[in-house]
Amino acid sequence: MPPKSHFVALEGPDFDREHAEQLAVRLDLLPYTTESEQQANDLLETFIAKLIASTNAKDADSIVQWGVEAMQEWSVLRRSISRPRRAVLVRFFYHLTIVPGLKRKYMRSFTSMIRQLSFLQGDGRRLIDSHELILDWRPLWSRFKGEIFNEGTVSGQLIELAWACKEYFPIEQIPNMLEEFMPLLNPETAALVAAIMSAFIPTAEPRRFLPLIFQMAESFSSPIMWLYFVDLLADATERHMIFSSSQTAFKDVGMFTASEWELLVSRLLTGHTTQLLPFETLVRTDRLGSLLSKLRKPAYQPDAIAQIVIYSISVDGPIKESTEVGDKQSTNSPKYVAGSKALESLAQFITSKEVSFHPSQSSSITRSLTAMTESLSRRFIYRWTEEASGTCKTPKEQRLTKKMKKYFVELLCTPTLMAIFSKDGDTAARARGTLRNLAYLEADIVMPPFLERAYNGLEAINETHRTTAVLHALSEVVLPLVSEDIWFGGQKHILPLLELCLPGIDLNDPGKTVATASFVSNVLQTVPIMSLVGKSDTSGDLMPSLVDSTGDLSVGALEDRDAERTMVIESTGLFEDWVRAFFERCLVLYETLPEEGGRSKKTGGKQEEAMLSGLREATEVICTQLSDDIFNSVLNRVYDFASTNTKLNSMKAFCQLLRRVARSRPSQTLEKFIPLCVRQIKLELELGAASIPTTSTTDIVHSDTALLWHLSLLQAVMADAGEAILTYRTTLLDLLPFLVEKIKSERSYSLTGSIIKTTFYGLTTVYCLNRQSLNPDEWRRASNDRASHRKWGKFYEGHDVKVQWHVPTSKEVDFALELLQCLTIPTLEIVESLIQTPASSRDKIWRNDFTPQRSDIFMERARYIDKLEWGLCLMDPGDVRYQTVLQYRQRLGNLLQAAAESLRAAQTEDHTDAVSTLINAIDTYLFHHGIKDETARRTRNAFDNGRRSWVFCRRQYDMPRSYWTKFAECDHQYRLQHLARCRPYTETDRSLVFEVLQFCRSPYVKIRRTAQNLAQSIAQVSDTHAEYVVTKMLEFLQKDSQIDKAEKSKDLSDQIKGSLHTVRLGSLPSLAVNNPILCKQFFLSLLNLEYHDKNSIQTLMSTVFDLGIHALRQEVPIILPDEELVSHAIQEMTKFFSVRDLHLEEIAQNKLSTRFTQLHDAIQSSFLEILEIAQRPTTHWRYAQMALNALTHMRNREIVPPAAYVRYLTNCTIHTHPTIRSGGRNGLDMVFYHTQIRTYCQTAQAKWTGDGHCPLHREIRPRDTEHFKAMASCDVTADNEELYFDGTHAFSFGWVMWGDVFGHLPNTGSSPFQWDKPSQPTLDEVRQVLKQDGYFTKLIGYYAEEPNSDPSSLDSRDDCVRWIHRICEFYGTEFFPAICEAIEPIWKEDDRFKQRACLEIFSGLIGGSKHWNQEETAALWKWIMERWPTIYQNIKPDTLFWESLVSWCFTGRDPRRSQPLIDWLFSLDWDIAHESAFTLRKQLRFLANFYHAVAPRYFMPQKDRIVKVMFDNINTPFEVAQRYIALILAILVQYEWQPSYPNLRALMDACRSGNDAFETKLAPYAQEIGEITTKLAVWRKERLPPPHALQSDFDHAAATVTQMLMGGIAVGGACVFMPHLQTLLCVKTLLRVKIVITDKKAIFNRPELIGLAEITDNPMLSSLGSAISRMVLSISLPTAYIRPVFTSLVDIARTSTSWRVRHRASSMIPAIFLRYLERWSDTDEVPKMLEVMLMSLEDENVDVRSNGSLSLAVVIRNSMLNKIETLQKRFNRRIRKLALPPRSSAEYERTLRLRHGAVLGLISLARTYPFTVPEWMPALIDSLAKFATEPNPIASSIRSFGQEFTRNHQ
Repeated sequence: MPPKSHFVALEGPDFDREHAEQLAVRLDLLPYTTESEQQANDLLETFIAKLIASTNAKDADSIVQWGVEAMQEWSVLRRSISRPRRAVLVRFFYHLTIVPGLKRKYMRSFTSMIRQLSFLQGDGRRLIDSHELILDWRPLWSRFKGEIFNEGTVSGQLIELAWACKEYFPIEQIPNMLEEFMPLLNPETAALVAAIMSAFIPTAEPRRFLPLIFQMAESFSSPIMWLYFVDLLADATERHMIFSSSQTAFKDVGMFTASEWELLVSRLLTGHTTQLLPFETLVRTDRLGSLLSKLRKPAYQPDAIAQIVIYSISVDGPIKESTEVGDKQSTNSPKYVAGSKALESLAQFITSKEVSFHPSQSSSITRSLTAMTESLSRRFIYRWTEEASGTCKTPKEQRLTKKMKKYFVELLCTPTLMAIFSKDGDTAARARGTLRNLAYLEADIVMPPFLERAYNGLEAINETHRTTAVLHALSEVVLPLVSEDIWFGGQKHILPLLELCLPGIDLNDPGKTVATASFVSNVLQTVPIMSLVGKSDTSGDLMPSLVDSTGDLSVGALEDRDAERTMVIESTGLFEDWVRAFFERCLVLYETLPEEGGRSKKTGGKQEEAMLSGLREATEVICTQLSDDIFNSVLNRVYDFASTNTKLNSMKAFCQLLRRVARSRPSQTLEKFIPLCVRQIKLELELGAASIPTTSTTDIVHSDTALLWHLSLLQAVMADAGEAILTYRTTLLDLLPFLVEKIKSERSYSLTGSIIKTTFYGLTTVYCLNRQSLNPDEWRRASNDRASHRKWGKFYEGHDVKVQWHVPTSKEVDFALELLQCLTIPTLEIVESLIQTPASSRDKIWRNDFTPQRSDIFMERARYIDKLEWGLCLMDPGDVRYQTVLQYRQRLGNLLQAAAESLRAAQTEDHTDAVSTLINAIDTYLFHHGIKDETARRTRNAFDNGRRSWVFCRRQYDMPRSYWTKFAECDHQYRLQHLARCRPYTETDRSLVFEVLQFCRSPYVKIRRTAQNLAQSIAQVSDTHAEYVVTKMLEFLQKDSQIDKAEKSKDLSDQIKGSLHTVRLGSLPSLAVNNPILCKQFFLSLLNLEYHDKNSIQTLMSTVFDLGIHALRQEVPIILPDEELVSHAIQEMTKFFSVRDLHLEEIAQNKLSTRFTQLHDAIQSSFLEILEIAQRPTTHWRYAQMALNALTHMRNREIVPPAAYVRYLTNCTIHTHPTIRSGGRNGLDMVFYHTQIRTYCQTAQAKWTGDGHCPLHREIRPRDTEHFKAMASCDVTADNEELYFDGTHAFSFGWVMWGDVFGHLPNTGSSPFQWDKPSQPTLDEVRQVLKQDGYFTKLIGYYAEEPNSDPSSLDSRDDCVRWIHRICEFYGTEFFPAICEAIEPIWKEDDRFKQRACLEIFSGLIGGSKHWNQEETAALWKWIMERWPTIYQNIKPDTLFWESLVSWCFTGRDPRRSQPLIDWLFSLDWDIAHESAFTLRKQLRFLANFYHAVAPRYFMPQKDRIVKVMFDNINTPFEVAQRYIALILAILVQYEWQPSYPNLRALMDACRSGNDAFETKLAPYAQEIGEITTKLAVWRKERLPPPHALQSDFDHAAATVTQMLMGGIAVGGACVFMPHLQTLLCVKTLLRVKIVITDKKAIFNRPELIGLAEITDNPMLSSLGSAISRMVLSISLPTAYIRPVFTSLVDIARTSTSWRVRHRASSMIPAIFLRYLERWSDTDEVPKMLEVMLMSLEDENVDVRSNGSLSLAVVIRNSMLNKIETLQKRFNRRIRKLALPPRSSAEYERTLRLRHGAVLGLISLARTYPFTVPEWMPALIDSLAKFATEPNPIASSIRSFGQEFTRNHQ
């Protein structure tokens, strides 16, 4: 039956009760009594008490342990937490996450904890309502704001936190939020502002921010911005529809106005395919990409689009009678399908993209489209089921209707049925998901056409792909097939489909076999496999009503229903034959499997393994669902196969099948197989099988095949046999010791161990016994009930399910203990005696005796624990049996330790198999207590994959019974995982872990790898375990390297490799380097390997070292700083959690200072000891570089580094090796940065947030942009209090509104600042080195060296510039004379490397002089400007890097600080018409860089002069000059775009008015552009003929203008270029400008940009024309420009004299039409376009005619279906009228052209229905076929269309 929509509430107390009930249902499914609510609450109180103590101790590791890990473990108990408690916990973690200096991984953990506490996983509902928890957003914003432009490392984690908590931010604070966000906005930061808004703004009242969002969407061309806005709108749309109970909250379309919806449709639907690029790809194209890449990615766009569309559907208009999208009814008021504007928009979009769904048209667009249709269908189900509940708050007038549902399914049905046959796997999978959802909604519409295709696909033997596609699709739509409540009439198709799919089981086609198995397992999962023929109807149920729960007539007449059911009943008689045939095909496939190979004994590759896995799942479902009589038939056939075959190739697969059979009916299976297996095993052993000792799996003795076969059979039938095993107690007690005694080969004793393990598992563990689709009592009744097929597909609620568990009984436990006594105790004694054998006497016989004994010992699964109830068989410590097992375990642990020590001492290669077995035994001892994480994870993954077939909606509480049984198993395994993690570790455990770590260093690779895998598992248990592992391995590494270095006779290379491989495992390097005590040991251990000469060790050491360095990227405090908000949160927690561990809190508080001192001393010690290695004269440069790298990354701003370290770094800056020099510069840069932090930041929090300022810092808020321009242009003197505005205005760009702006007063002192006193010794150390004779000469000499790596790359090096910058910043002018003296000899030289050195020195001097006093600054600029003209004059092509001096001077700096350079720049001769090409290039590059750097600062000196120069030289013949003129003009045009508002209210008022709030209609330099356009028209007429055409003014000017537009359109501020684009698109628009034009007709016929298409003799210009045309189609045009651009294109297509121009225009028109489909008027633009298309059909050029035919089909399909009959008559009339004259006739060509156009018109009509055949279509096709014999191009067009029609309709 279908899932029920009966959830109680979306929020509030009712939801709490519902949530608690569902948790209780899950606990009731378990076979044992769980802990009480009070016990769970006490445990939670304990965890919170530990958490509070850890927080007061400022120990982040302990906070994570008790606040995250412990809470996750507590969640296993499946208990609910009250809302007030959840609220205080969320507030605590919220404030804790924003504590400065917290590690990123801890921030992620705390944010994850917030989600776990506030969200219901997989449901979407919040566990805390917004009115129950109010969080202050300002602390988070303050933290995040400091991270934005300071290259912070935690911005991504902070934005994730904001997103998780945004609904708890007060709605009333939205204006205050926007006041903080909007000052950040400018054309380059739109994406960043959108990301911030989507993360912070709560969505409860969307009208507060919607006008602003849509104005930004209209004004900025930023796809990333739109992605974030779509994410925000998706959440807001769903929340608005669900929680808005008042009709007044709804606008024209949902929460959107009509204009907003039109914009959404043009961006989301018709334009969405051009924007569906990966977020990572888009980020790389954004100027702030490096920052955006750290932030949270927006939601998956197809899903967000679906969310907006589906939750906007409602009855908001008149209902259209016709359901055809393009059928426009003749009425004045528009009508919509099902009365919904949103559904009409969706229909138009799907119709316009329908062709792309066909497999022949499959592309990346199809993948996006199917992803969207899947999301649409899934979201529709969500909303439909939510609104079906009694507590839905949505007004009834706004809810979905049945007509909407029906039309929605009809709309998506045909595209989906085509897409399921796509050969792209992802596309087909998405399409199948859509099909599944649609079939759930309206099976009557979807299933008949699908089954028609399915039968054809299954019957087609020559189309393998089609068959596989059908099988995959069938597995998705099983619910309509099996449940008559979903689709009455589907059940009769089950047996025919099952029979048709049997040939799909084919070894030669694994993919098809997997698809077949998937269908079989899904369809039979809820269908009992039993014959109902001849059974009586004992159900007593009345005939179901013809009317379903929604009031619709479900099926036809009553007699039709009876006939349908009779067909179903009769078909069940074929079940037995089908099952027999299925098993026969499986057995045949098993027999033909390839021979097993490799160590894992796999039969084939990955495809074969996947095939066998699928068949295992299918056979498990079949065996579970079999009736008793059919099961007996299957069991007999399986027994016959087992008793007549002994094949190794099919052994594994067949035994898996037998395991499924045995699990279904264990008693019957054991009765059949135990005698056979016991008899044959004994016989084979008596004949000498397995008597040859082996310890390797590759040693196969073929005479053992029969023994292996029957051992495998025995192991399979014992699986989950439970109490049935007791029947064969005597037999097993006789057989198992006999096996242990006789078997010697590895393969045989491994199987023997598996038999023992399986036996213990079946006797002592808890597991489900019955996975049938019906409860046991219902199953018994169904076997005798003729009408039981009505229960096919039955779904249960959790409280209705009766799970049958196997719970160990006393008899079973006693038998297990008896087996333990007779098997393992003697084995223990044997092993104890074996390990006493001296190492010299351990030969092959000893090894073969030892290895199987080890396997036997550890194949048991005895369980015990002493406190909690976990469903274990022994729980009472007072029970004698409990103590027996406990003593056995203790003895076993001691034995393992002794064996490990003994084997480790031997260290011989012959013992590798024995050691590997021992390690596996230790693994079992340590981890097979409860359940291994890997086993539980595998079960959970299988459960998650299986549940997708049955979950259709959120809050779905009824599922198939098999789902609930697997759910219960997973919950039981969760508890066992918790048990395994929480059990105490004994000294024996620790000793065994130590032995494992010793084996990690074994000289034998096999042993090392096995031990390292186990060591990784040990380290994953907890951070404590990981710390122990890495500590011991580092100790071993140090010890081994010391011995290896001291004693050359001992080669410990293998031990060192083992230690290195172990240390690199998982997160061990990160754990080591982030522990100040272990960090020193980590780096010293690696650096001490310098002596080793083996490349393998050096490579491995470098890898481990790099992992450690990478983990040190984030700086963290030694002790978390105090945070007042966290303290308040703790106080609030104590009101709801009464338990406090005051003693622990006191201890933690007392040890706080001790811990700080200990960690501080460890860091200082690390510096000194690593520094000692780096400074050794004998240290190799590579290791010196590594030591330097380690020292540089072991930074901490709280600690002043040792003076010796700083002196070493300074000496490194003049080291002979370039990488060491670079490391020294970077290290010193960090030292100086930390000195600034300690100087400026007065509190512990400020040190980690960077919230500190120099003494010259001031803060102001400009009134508006003009006010700021006035302040930023004043002269700054020592006494006029004016400010320099450096940086990025510190989070305020002021483009749209101003926030606080940071400025600096000029320095009036002799030295910049008094630096931090504790740092003075380090600064003095640097000073002493800098004062050394010749230091700067050496430094600049090294700067001027030719690089070794990439000599061709001559960009300035940031670290070189920063070092000079730091010297000047910290020491003022003290070293300025020395620098000048050192640079004087080289600045005039032509060597490019010396010139780069000069550039770096100049840039560093200018940057470092920022806070020099004015006299010192003037002296610096005087020195620079005395040399600059000569330097500039000598710049050559290989020294053009000097242009970056402009960037260093003006990027992030007030331009007034570099006024001399500005004066020089504009003193140049800007009469550039007669300059040389290189001089012009050099000059324009400097100017472009200057304007680009200063434009964001609203400082554009002499722009009017430069604008005139640029426009006057627009036709420059130099290509490089054209490029830079275009760039400069684009910068200048965008600079003029400066909307500015005094406050947020004014901005929001402008947005609400819809009157271009961001002033995008402003057309800067419109007069100049108009004049250029006039000149272009004149130059076009004067264009020279080839070959001199490239020298024409038109070509030069057109290239410059086109590049300017392309550069402007490609950036976020593209909208400001739209007026110019409109002007230049067609010169006709110039008639509106007051310019005298002499030849208007000529100008009218010359559309300049599109007209570039006809220029074929200038490839560059032609490509630019194509590029600008593509850009016009790819960008989203502002609303104001859509119709003008469209009109211009229509006019061009009508009037142009060039066929190329007409062709391009007619190609662009349908693209524009489809992109903005919602905006066209049926009385204006659509008729115009139809006229243009009809004209194109008569064009003289055949390409234009063909393109017109395609475009006409698009127009008719999407807007004019009602004109088909009229147009058909017109084209037929034209054809009849235009009879072809003889070829010799003068009218022949004209008649053929017109006749061809009419035929193309008929083809257009046929193309309007690409995949369906309306009733008028056959006659049209017949008429077209008559023209197939006419001359070309008519005949070729007919043939081409025929191929297309066949392809689309097959």
